[in-house]
Amino acid sequence: MMDEFYGFQKKNIYTLYIFQLLFCVVIIFKYLCSKLLIKIDFIKR
Repeated sequence: MMDEFYGFQKKNIYTLYIFQLLFCVVIIFKYLCSKLLIKIDFIKR
């Protein structure tokens, strides 16, 4: 019983970690895209 609970919690922690990682990647990607768009806009002018 205890082992199953521990295994479930471990899996949950990994899932949370992966979601946080994805969230960070999305934020960085958006940030880079906005920077790139500003550069492209600047070059066009």
